[in-house]
Amino acid sequence: LFMKDHGVIDNFHKLDPTVENLPAILAGEGLLTAAFVSAANFSPGRTNFDRMFQHFARSKAYHERRAEDVNADAIPWLNEHADRDFFAWLHYFDTHMPYTPPHPWNAMYDGGEAGIPVERHLDYKGKDDWVEAGRDVQRYRDQYLGEVSYVDHAFGELVRTLRALGIYERALVVVIADHGENLGEHGVFFDHSGLYDETIRVPLLVKPAGETRAGVVAGQVSTIDLYPTLLEMLGLPVQGGVRGRSVADAIAQALESDEPIDAGAEQVFSEHAHVEQAAVRTRTHKLVLGLAEVSYFPRYETSAGKVELYDLDRDPREVEDLAGPMEEARVAALRRELEAWLAERLGRAAEPITDEAYVEALEALGYTQ
Repeated sequence: LFMKDHGVIDNFHKLDPTVENLPAILAGEGLLTAAFVSAANFSPGRTNFDRMFQHFARSKAYHERRAEDVNADAIPWLNEHADRDFFAWLHYFDTHMPYTPPHPWNAMYDGGEAGIPVERHLDYKGKDDWVEAGRDVQRYRDQYLGEVSYVDHAFGELVRTLRALGIYERALVVVIADHGENLGEHGVFFDHSGLYDETIRVPLLVKPAGETRAGVVAGQVSTIDLYPTLLEMLGLPVQGGVRGRSVADAIAQALESDEPIDAGAEQVFSEHAHVEQAAVRTRTHKLVLGLAEVSYFPRYETSAGKVELYDLDRDPREVEDLAGPMEEARVAALRRELEAWLAERLGRAAEPITDEAYVEALEALGYTQ
């Protein structure tokens, strides 16, 4: 489902517990289900998220914990239940701001101090201890890369555990991100605001059970496609109102082919938290529509009705906005498609979260209502 369907438009709403979800479906098929999370976003008793899993492990001491701490919970659980069919979700949060990888990853990348300084007004939501006046942007990019490499190391530890337990080959393993990160592009620093590709184009890796071959599925695939894809790969019927489409067949074909298999959608849609923006991305262009008056950063603002158009083939970094007279027809057509998509909703209700401790914990992570 899209956010517009289930109503959870930010971290301050909780999902209707009657909404169909993967862990509940798999638990009904006899699988053990477990989640190992690293941030306060999924606090038990406040978000309903913990109710989806039979086992739920989180940080009890602080708002965010490292990937190694997530593994420290998950690996003993895997050892204990290696003889059972299970669904486990590991949530790594490290690549969010602030980028503070442990040693030696904090010194792995060094781009030097020359470049664009981080201005004082870009202090990230009061975290002056991290964003300092005059510090170079390259330093933060280096630390971000360090975080990525650190998480990759933690994931490697997980894979080694699965191999040691003798269950990696028969496991269905998926790696996916919910968003990317802006490191100065479009005037957005150390955040994931806006609907540019820095934010919405994310990795998706799928290792089918029993497979060691590699392949590539080309074209546009959306994160909402993962739900029906996994159910089909597990031989289970798709349940509930589903916006995504299964790409299981394309994955199977890609494993048999030396060439990428094109399972791409002609259009994919994205929506911004707090209903601030929406976008439609075709194979060649992207149209972004502002839905509210928002100033993400001093150098990036949007407003209700503002339209941006980018030629992704010629301008993959989305620098040149083409929304003008020369592209009037394309803008009008894509905007009609996007507004029709926005108008169609499944109408599930999401309950606001008012728990003061939870709100304070999210604010400590940099989230705002």
